[in-house]
Amino acid sequence: MSKKFYRDFIDGLVERSSSIAARRFRFGVWHPEPPPDQVKYNQLLLGLSEEQRETIAQLLEEERTGGIHDTLVYLEGRSLTVSNENGESFSESPFDTDLCYDYICRLNQDDWPK
Repeated sequence: MSKKFYRDFIDGLVERSSSIAARRFRFGVWHPEPPPDQVKYNQLLLGLSEEQRETIAQLLEEERTGGIHDTLVYLEGRSLTVSNENGESFSESPFDTDLCYDYICRLNQDDWPK
């Protein structure tokens, strides 16, 4: 197994952990010109304080990272293999850790193990 492929996979998930919805809540506008079915989101945001918007943004971020975490637990628990177009694959961490552990560590900006 290529450690580089594994690290790139986990780091790619970390890069995708940012929540667009959380950013919208922090900014206070769901969409500058919302489609009719999303007008209610802008109206909701207008009624919230900055602190309330930040609290909801944090919840949204936790749900997003929790979903990624749970997916990694599922993959590892089922011994499913992740592979790329070059034929590289893995079903467990090459660092004798759990996939979800590596994800959370990298999310917290920890260095990769040696």
